[in-house]
Amino acid sequence: MVANGAREKNLTEMQRMSDREMMVTRTINAPARIVFEAWTNPEHFKRWWTPKS
Repeated sequence: MVANGAREKNLTEMQRMSDREMMVTRTINAPARIVFEAWTNPEHFKRWWTPKS
């Protein structure tokens, strides 16, 4: 979604569901096919989801 001509940033939210469970929700400003490729291709997933350190 574009607001006032500027691109919205990606959003990551975390909810604690219990003492041992959490839910992470990411809103990605990209076409669904690109997000699907990043999620299902191991090389892309590793670069996209894991910490940089």
